Amino acid sequence: RRCGCRQHGCEGIYLTSMQCTLPSFRLRAKHHAPSTFTKLPATGGKQWIARNRPYTSALRVVASLPSAEGSSKTAEGLPLTWYPVTVHGNLGPKPVAVRVVGRDLVVWRDNEGSISVLEDKCPHRLVPLSEGHVDKASGCLECPLHGYQFDAQGRNTRIPTLATNPPPAKAQKNVRGFRTVETGDIVWAWMGDPTDPKALDPALMPQNLLPFYSKMTPANTFSRTLPIDAAIVLENFLDPAHIPFAHHGLQGTRDDAGPIEIDLLRSEAADVRPEEFALEFADKTRGRLRRGTMHFKPPVGFWFETKYVDTGGDSGLAILVVPVQPGYTRVYINFINAPKVFNKLPTWFLHMANNNFLDSDTVLLYEQGRKMREQQLGAQLAGQTPSTGSEALKLYQAGSPADRSTALFHNWFEKHYRSSILYPPAVASMPLPPLSREQILDRGHQHVDDCQKCSRAARLLDAAPQVIAAVTVSLASWLWKSPPTVTVLVVGAFFLHQALTKLRRQLGFTDFVHAEKKSKL
Repeated sequence: RRCGCRQHGCEGIYLTSMQCTLPSFRLRAKHHAPSTFTKLPATGGKQWIARNRPYTSALRVVASLPSAEGSSKTAEGLPLTWYPVTVHGNLGPKPVAVRVVGRDLVVWRDNEGSISVLEDKCPHRLVPLSEGHVDKASGCLECPLHGYQFDAQGRNTRIPTLATNPPPAKAQKNVRGFRTVETGDIVWAWMGDPTDPKALDPALMPQNLLPFYSKMTPANTFSRTLPIDAAIVLENFLDPAHIPFAHHGLQGTRDDAGPIEIDLLRSEAADVRPEEFALEFADKTRGRLRRGTMHFKPPVGFWFETKYVDTGGDSGLAILVVPVQPGYTRVYINFINAPKVFNKLPTWFLHMANNNFLDSDTVLLYEQGRKMREQQLGAQLAGQTPSTGSEALKLYQAGSPADRSTALFHNWFEKHYRSSILYPPAVASMPLPPLSREQILDRGHQHVDDCQKCSRAARLLDAAPQVIAAVTVSLASWLWKSPPTVTVLVVGAFFLHQALTKLRRQLGFTDFVHAEKKSKL
């Protein structure tokens, strides 16, 4: 069943108990001129207004307002830095809710088309602003409960029950805002104080911090929210040994399985920064030998690049792994050095391929996380301390040198993120409601409902049966004197209907059963 509480902007999300899980978001964006910020007189917090003056040629900065936090980390134990909140392909005209690193945010666009990110909580009565709308007259975000309005910086501009508006400084109820940047088709938010000089540091800007940006396919980033802990998602991405089996028929085949060379890339390597975790590996896919590297740049950047030994062809993926809350992770996927034909394919078709790829191990990773929580909950009930970091490896049994990547990653991860939302110190302290197989693999809520192009394709496919039936009846009544032609028409319409129905299932729940995949392809 679906959540109807609206308390956290998560209406429409599947639930198995009374506990809310995830919000989704829709908003449409445009490219706009770069902006800088001008400080305004303080009225209960730091306020900023965007000015159309160049800030940097590579990105655009928009709006933000709250008071300083005075810490180098978020309450969730993550660095105060830039985090992805959405992509242009997920943006529509309405304000939308999105949860990022345990925080409820609202993403919206004013009358000028500028995208802003505010805390999804009206300071008046704490209701979600994402349930409101953008007032056409003022261009401000309006709370749905009492009509309080907030501008792009989060400044309270109108209180309907006051005789004078904008409200005087003492009456203003400002909402927390977040400085934003756009790189390619990704919208990022700075999770710390927008006045922090680090927010303006070019070295910390996403396109400079993550070196794969220049190699990505422009304006075609795929996103999906998975019911899996971020640490397990990263562990899986850094494990090349699972590819022949989990992704059999997609990225390789089971026949490719064999010994895998894995080595830790030292920080003194020319292509690895000291703060990265990076591995190099050699394996076989589709019967061809290849070598590659895998990198994790905290807190969200992961990418890998491979080169075939025989042809030297380069390929790779860039993936942003964004923790939503314990048990849920949002991934943003784009291709590195993608073939030019990818730019000519429909976006919904490429997204369908991405969903097929993710479905092949989503159930496996969800069950892995569930069993880890059960074991740790048992330890907690027995009065033991739940495992964290490298201690979590005690739950695994290494079977070959290929497991070295997992051990190296967990040891490194514990050192840097033991107390963060990426690696909760006691995951058993936050039990999650169990999910059905349909919920685990529900592409509809995890991706399609948020993606403008995929949701449009779903609507067209939903209307297709009625259109096919109407056209078939119309043509049959016109060609009734030629029974063979009518027969061909009806049979063709039937098979077309079946094909489109099958295609429509690809935009909703599509089961992935490994036992049904052929051993030989």
